[in-house]
Amino acid sequence: DAVRDSFRRLDPAAYPELVGLSRNDAYGHGDTMAPGGLYLAAIMSRSLDPEPGQLVLDIGCGRGDSSIYLAEQCGAQVACFDLWVGASWLGRKMKRRARDRDVLPMDLDAREPLPFPDDYFDAQFCMQSLHSFGTTAGVLRSLLRHLKPGGRFVVGGTCFDEEPEAGRLPAVFTRTQGWDAEYNSYHSPG
Repeated sequence: DAVRDSFRRLDPAAYPELVGLSRNDAYGHGDTMAPGGLYLAAIMSRSLDPEPGQLVLDIGCGRGDSSIYLAEQCGAQVACFDLWVGASWLGRKMKRRARDRDVLPMDLDAREPLPFPDDYFDAQFCMQSLHSFGTTAGVLRSLLRHLKPGGRFVVGGTCFDEEPEAGRLPAVFTRTQGWDAEYNSYHSPG
């Protein structure tokens, strides 16, 4: 909660995709998404620029909120998977959220061959997860073979606005613990 509370207030004019959502909805409740939540999904989806009905692969979807966002806000047909959250759990969530027709959860591992034909997806979306598998040799080449020519591969993750001075993290980030508290490896876009 302390980390999420430290995030800046959103300007609704700058992020019309998030109008009507609470601060917790935009940044995640702590039990649904990694830091940044739908704020990061909104920024990334602008680069994705999908047309309704396009096929999007949500790689490392976590608890599926990014997949739901892509279906609801972008009109995408989404196939999604996460190494730690199974397809059966995600499937139940999609059904509860009435997204079981446009979001298909699967049990896959990005480091293994995927069961899709080459040139299949219009876009691939990878939010807050590339650091978990992206250093495995050949994984990006393997993922990109399923992307149509001219398709988009959109990657995003949490970062600091400015590089921490001499590697010193702000206090709120040093007090946070948990399996996903990797703040010491975050950097600024620069």
